[in-house]
Amino acid sequence: MQEIADSRQQAEEELKRLRSEENELLDSIDKNDGSMKDKIIRLAEVMEHRLDLGDQQCTYLVHEISTQITRSLRSLRCPIAPWVHDYLPEKYKNPDLARWGKLAKNVHEIAIGTVLPRQPLEECSIATIETTLETMIRFKKENGGNIFDNQIDLFRRELVDRGVKEAAGEKYRDPISARDYRFEIPNDAELAELNNEVVVQMRRVIHEYEVFVENFIEYPGYTKEDARKWGNAARTYANMMAIVNEKKWSGEIDFWLDRNYWKKSQSSHKSGNSTFFDTTLCGRCSKNIDEDPKDFHVTKYDKTSPTGYRCDNCGSFEIDDRFNSREQVGDKSPEIDRMASDIVNHLEYYVDIFKDWRQRSLNPAIYARKRAISERFRRAAFGKDEIVVPRKKNK
Repeated sequence: MQEIADSRQQAEEELKRLRSEENELLDSIDKNDGSMKDKIIRLAEVMEHRLDLGDQQCTYLVHEISTQITRSLRSLRCPIAPWVHDYLPEKYKNPDLARWGKLAKNVHEIAIGTVLPRQPLEECSIATIETTLETMIRFKKENGGNIFDNQIDLFRRELVDRGVKEAAGEKYRDPISARDYRFEIPNDAELAELNNEVVVQMRRVIHEYEVFVENFIEYPGYTKEDARKWGNAARTYANMMAIVNEKKWSGEIDFWLDRNYWKKSQSSHKSGNSTFFDTTLCGRCSKNIDEDPKDFHVTKYDKTSPTGYRCDNCGSFEIDDRFNSREQVGDKSPEIDRMASDIVNHLEYYVDIFKDWRQRSLNPAIYARKRAISERFRRAAFGKDEIVVPRKKNK
């Protein structure tokens, strides 16, 4: 009797261990941790061992283990659930379900091979894509199931990428975040690509400013105080950008603010003649430029050079400089004083142009419009009016 009691206790301890291991395996599969195939096979072995030990909590048979694991993973919304059947040995599978599964798979492969075009999707014409998409949609409606789901999504996405808004009796529109610029430029981008990105993004800035101006005309400020504050801030910012783009100026605005300070604290002579601007001219090959303006040589950028430039003619890294004059400091003094005053008084409100205007002028109009067409938005969200097709990649 003691031996029977000991054996029963050992079995109970083993069942506790197996149940714990089963829960750990399910949790690990749900977290996509490690090899999924090995874990699913081990999970089936644990469940079989529980059956051998007569676990009363097991309400399934050995050939139903595959179905049981699939149901458990689907309840966890695990994406690997549909492939459980492919990972497990035959003894864990219901032979009737396996036979129907193979038949459905064969029908799926035959249908795909019959309908889909032979050439790659990107080489197909719009007419071919539309005809194929229409055939797949009709086949799916007539036969049901999830056949052609992935292919239909790919064909819709390709049509959207090509600018098609309506095809096969469907209307398409981009998701709101189709063109996603949130992420930084890749570190492995080449120089030409990086320079082009600057141009692309600045053109986006120009476009967005133009749209803002059009929107502001339609939804202007409601108070004189706001309009005056925003106008002065925009004027100051425009003046600063004008200085950045002015090729006749030497140095940046912060340089001239500093020179103006030195003029007032020292003298115009000290302010002008104590500063020299680096050029990209070779200090050796361009040493006679004062006598002959055409006698000069431009250096190349070289990050290994102490000055950042190196002459490809003589190999020198010495660069020529350009002086600043007290006349230039004196000529710019009134403009710099005006700019300093504008920056102090108005530039801090530049962000308010967009933040306050959006909150006080545009938002009420947007909310009113959305409230008026809320039913149409709701229908579109359920695909009753338009199908939102996600893009495969950002453009």
